[in-house]
Amino acid sequence: MNTKKRIAAAGCALLLASQTAVFASSEAVTTAVMPVPVEEEIVVGNFGYYGTSDNEQPTTAELEAVIKATKPKFDIPAEYTEFEWDYYGGSQHSDPYWTLRWSTPYDAEVYGHASIMCGKNGEIESFNIYSDDDGISALPVYSKNELVDTAKDFVKKIAPEANLVFTSANDAYGRFSRFYTYNFKRVENGIDYPENTASVRIDYVTGKVTYCNIQYDHGIAIKSADVVITPEKAAEILGTKQKMILSYTLLRERDENDKITNKAVLVYSPSESYLSVDAVTGELYDERTTWQTVGGASGSLNAAMKDMVTEDAAESEEGGYRLTEEELAQLEVLKGLISKDQAIAKITENDKLYLDMNLTAISADLSRSYNYYATKEEKNENYVWNINFSNPMGGEKYDYSYANAQVDAKTGEIISFNSSLRGNYYYEQNELPVPEKKFTQEQSEKIFEDFAKSQIPEKFEKTRKQSGYETNVIKYHTDLTGDEAVRTPIYGAYGVHYVRVNEGIDFTYNSIYGTVDAVTGKISSYGYSWMDDVVFESPSDAMSEQEAFKIYCEKAEFHKYYERYDVYTLREMKAETPEEKFRAFIMALKENYSDYEAIIKKYADGIDVKKVRNAILAADEYGLCELAADFFGVKDFDMEFFYNSAAELYDRSSTARLVYKTNLSGVRISALRGERVNYSGKPVVDEYDGEFTDIAGHWAHEYITMLADLGIVERAEKFEPDSFVSAEDFITLLSNAGYYKNSEAEEGEFTRIDAVKIIIGALGYDKIASLDIYRTDFSDNPLVDPADVGYLAIAYGLDIIDGDAGTNTFRPGEQITKAEAAKLAVETMKASY
Repeated sequence: MNTKKRIAAAGCALLLASQTAVFASSEAVTTAVMPVPVEEEIVVGNFGYYGTSDNEQPTTAELEAVIKATKPKFDIPAEYTEFEWDYYGGSQHSDPYWTLRWSTPYDAEVYGHASIMCGKNGEIESFNIYSDDDGISALPVYSKNELVDTAKDFVKKIAPEANLVFTSANDAYGRFSRFYTYNFKRVENGIDYPENTASVRIDYVTGKVTYCNIQYDHGIAIKSADVVITPEKAAEILGTKQKMILSYTLLRERDENDKITNKAVLVYSPSESYLSVDAVTGELYDERTTWQTVGGASGSLNAAMKDMVTEDAAESEEGGYRLTEEELAQLEVLKGLISKDQAIAKITENDKLYLDMNLTAISADLSRSYNYYATKEEKNENYVWNINFSNPMGGEKYDYSYANAQVDAKTGEIISFNSSLRGNYYYEQNELPVPEKKFTQEQSEKIFEDFAKSQIPEKFEKTRKQSGYETNVIKYHTDLTGDEAVRTPIYGAYGVHYVRVNEGIDFTYNSIYGTVDAVTGKISSYGYSWMDDVVFESPSDAMSEQEAFKIYCEKAEFHKYYERYDVYTLREMKAETPEEKFRAFIMALKENYSDYEAIIKKYADGIDVKKVRNAILAADEYGLCELAADFFGVKDFDMEFFYNSAAELYDRSSTARLVYKTNLSGVRISALRGERVNYSGKPVVDEYDGEFTDIAGHWAHEYITMLADLGIVERAEKFEPDSFVSAEDFITLLSNAGYYKNSEAEEGEFTRIDAVKIIIGALGYDKIASLDIYRTDFSDNPLVDPADVGYLAIAYGLDIIDGDAGTNTFRPGEQITKAEAAKLAVETMKASY
């Protein structure tokens, strides 16, 4: 180790020594050059101790071992002489890994770099290599299918122990990407293990691998594939908990006249996001992890307190271009709007609304309303007054009162209202008495219901109450039970939420919501979201839940799979020094507050139990740490560890268990048609990823294949190479290839000369082509319009076109086929390089 290296090591060692067990784990960041491994020593570099034990620090011998185990598997150029590395110590969620990096010297003519990420024992996790020479865009030399074996051989070479099976190849992302992607999945005992995969990118010009990523659980215990229960039995067990929920989703469709139709589409969706059935025992799982602690089930600080339910009512936001009154007066379209004073009076003269008497500073502006669901016409015609209320004197200490409202500028209808309420902090800081509530939740909800009915009766009668809740804490009530002090929040307002209903089914996109101050009985917030022109599907036409469940199992791919199951076990922590005892006690409490008495007896026998209990109940994290620090004699402690060190507490053991489960998440089923639909209710169409079946032996086979491999043409079962292409489709083809011509497709027959003119225009040669300086030598020149000769000549000079073999004709007026269009697109791309 050279002198500079020893200085870096000393600095790092000093930093590590200052981090006792009391403090948060953090990364020691030092860039390292590979040392000569002449002795077993702690390696200094960029590494972190997330969940590592003392003997997991990296050594020169381990670094040498991973280099020897991994680098020979890859073709890393000899000129990549610079070497650096990182080490990550792992956590309860991930294993330790190395990152090894090679690169050219900074002054090299051609820059390049390569990196390998591998596990502690050299298991390859990722690889990446780059050279400036390979960054130039070019057309493929190899087709996607020609490189499948290269990808397979590469994976077998770098991960010979992995049971990875090739599944599919992805097309390139256009002509500038330079790579295809090849996908692999893990298969054990003939059963998929979906979480373990690999992907490989191969440069389609050089045929070399440039990137790979492998997610693989090495050494995990694989459960037997001997299945006891049948798929039908597994589905039956799944159905005992997995219910299909019938609901509406919003589908917005635009017709050829740009008119939008809002449709409420009925869909079935699963009630549970994850469930699986043990393929051997039939046990139903709803979790994939188990946390085992010393004192019992794990808990949290908030879980030790009484649950407090608070919910904020949704608020609609409106906005847009703001106009002054002078501008509005000049716009004929805005005749008939109510004045600013009239709009303000809609709020100030409504005795049902809570408006602090000190909010005397009032401002208002007029703007177009914005409604995501509205049509273009509605967006242009709807105007609202945006009104804001504030206290010109600033108010008392900690008084941040405000109010705002929106009023329809045509109808005078109150669209939304929101007014602040004073809470516990205000009363405590100002040492003021807290007013008593005069209205119950039931009375408050009745007040809101009557108000909503008076404002929007037609809408309200189409809703049902979805939820009611308490909000705005005005004080805390302290109960003394024995030695315990329990603080219970007292709320000063009640909120309520109504959802639109059609034939008994909720349409959650439309709702009415607000809150009522339980002290005054006045409305403190009010608003709604609504669409009047919704077309509803009828539940009477919907299939049964049982039918939907059967289809769901099919569409969501309910089959046998291996899945990873993790058990996290709380470690027995060292507790010898005062700092270690402090840390062990606090972290044990953090993981299981509900069993604090047993934890106190084990780690801090003699500490004031009452004070510990009260700190937990009060959610006083700092006070808890301070109490423990005093007890153990720890002078200084950093609260950072309290939040960030849980990763060091658990050991993980993993098993691949055999289960029946769905492979696809978020699957929704149309309740009327039984097809899979997306979130908006549109049918999900599976993309075709096979080859065209009608181009084998066709003269344009290579051109069509290249365009498909580059993702320029959409894959389908048939290409129909000899059918004619339209102007619109040809422009789309060129656009997908990266060539844009701002011209509209003409109706009628699309000819060969039309295609050439679009290409030359897209290349930017329109003006040059229009010059009267060209001639062509096609045998059917007389058929070419003189104004088009320049386009043909330029295209011929760029090798984009040539004459027909044998006749040297161009046939300018004939319709162009899809095969000819494919050739023109490829030749145009070639001309660009």
